[in-house]
Amino acid sequence: MVNHGSTELPSDLAANFHYPLWLEIDRLLLSNNTSLWPHFLQNHSLIAAAVFRLENECEFLNQLIKYNFSVELIGYSDWLNAVNACNKFWIDLLDGSDAQDMARLYIKGRIEAILQVAPSLSTVMAWIEYQRWDDLSESVLEVALAKSQDAYNLVDQLWQGEDSLLQTKLLRTHSSVEVWPSSKLFTKALNAFYKKSPQNIQRILDQSNSDQRRVLFWPLIHDYKCAVVNLPVLCGFWSMSSVPMAWWSHHPERQRFIKELLSFDPIWFQVAYNQGCKIALALDAHCEFNRE
Repeated sequence: MVNHGSTELPSDLAANFHYPLWLEIDRLLLSNNTSLWPHFLQNHSLIAAAVFRLENECEFLNQLIKYNFSVELIGYSDWLNAVNACNKFWIDLLDGSDAQDMARLYIKGRIEAILQVAPSLSTVMAWIEYQRWDDLSESVLEVALAKSQDAYNLVDQLWQGEDSLLQTKLLRTHSSVEVWPSSKLFTKALNAFYKKSPQNIQRILDQSNSDQRRVLFWPLIHDYKCAVVNLPVLCGFWSMSSVPMAWWSHHPERQRFIKELLSFDPIWFQVAYNQGCKIALALDAHCEFNRE
């Protein structure tokens, strides 16, 4: 039973879908009871697990929106762990020759629900489907092509030329807009990401500062458009890395600003986030996968 005077939950709850406690959590989260929400909103692995474990995932995702939580701030590793736990749960439960196929259908249904709410996660989910079932989506093929040629071609698509994604998906769309969401959050987030990153990612970020041919982000960091332009790319890159995204939950204003960016231009956020994911994959800055 959940202790209503406390938000304490078992430390391995996200990894174990067999806990009977999930049934009570299902009831509490989707009622007007708010006792568990503060704990969930600080625990990305639990949120990812809940999307795949709770009975009504769409209602849960809508509740997250109500609490100003963006699922784009959940890292690939948390999503992957949730999928692995879900897969194990259904195979254990069904215990038949078609258990794998049934688990796969269930997981794909949940992924579709996630992408209805957050299309920015299409590359994250495509990579999970590729790693688990060898599904070859367009984004996976784009990463493979970039790796076979030059991974920085994906960066050039963002910034270089009149037909760049920046020009066609953002700047021209808002050419007459004078007031943009503005914040110094990009610099703070990039510094936080760098400090927590392993050496291979730090080298990539160092090259981005020192070599014009290896610049990952839009270089006009003092421009008032910087946060809108760069933060979705950084969030996508970060999400595919091994660096936990918990930093975003430490202060509510960080999550609020991401919601503001999503409201300002959801198409640009989606495009830039996905491109950041692909860049991380092409540069081998992503989490390693262990098939379970």
